[in-house]
Amino acid sequence: MLTGGHIAAYRQMLNFAPIIERLMFRITCMAFLLISYALSAQENRVTGVVADTLVYLEQVRNNPDAELVDLEDYVYGLQKDIRLATKNNPANKSLYCSEAVFVRRPVAVSLGFVQEALNRRGYGLIILDAYRPFGVAEELSEFEASDNLKHCRGASVDVSLASLETGEEIQMPGGYGLASESAGIDFNQLPRDVLQNRDILIRTMHQHGFRVSPEHWWHFDFMGWQAFPLTGFTFEELKSIKK
Repeated sequence: MLTGGHIAAYRQMLNFAPIIERLMFRITCMAFLLISYALSAQENRVTGVVADTLVYLEQVRNNPDAELVDLEDYVYGLQKDIRLATKNNPANKSLYCSEAVFVRRPVAVSLGFVQEALNRRGYGLIILDAYRPFGVAEELSEFEASDNLKHCRGASVDVSLASLETGEEIQMPGGYGLASESAGIDFNQLPRDVLQNRDILIRTMHQHGFRVSPEHWWHFDFMGWQAFPLTGFTFEELKSIKK
């Protein structure tokens, strides 16, 4: 049975209700902001994208191998077929404004040796993609998950083979940029010459410090690629940076 004291206490609680509600609302908002900040900080630690010129130049001063260089300065007779500079890619739109090809310095040096080795056999490299700005990788994330972000470190390349005699791409498994069974290096239901050509490419790249992606015969990571940071500069920004 409610007494006069119970009723008075209940009324007093009602008077404090708005204050309690406002306090709980503020606590909830603060908790949300703290969680958001923590998630944002975690994301920045995970990505660690370098897009500041001074930070990049400091990294290069501390480690000259971190410099992103123009691959054409290191590989004689380099052929390019940069699909992301055209609409002939999974996104069906041009994502690069030029066919510039940048990689970290030791990657460029090693690819120069790859080119020399291939030339002795009558072949040459075709570069399909190399360094990829982080912003472009974000646009491609729904199409290419496994190797996409590796390109942002400047130590991964997509390549194929051309005949020195004709200048044309030789017969390769195909499927570049697409997730298909035939893109895997263990897929062997292919003509003998195609398998031989794929083997020549993989063996030569492996001999010079690269490792092929099991899922994509064209994608190679330079050994130690993890040491290079994700980078967000566009090609135009890289060209304008002076050491």
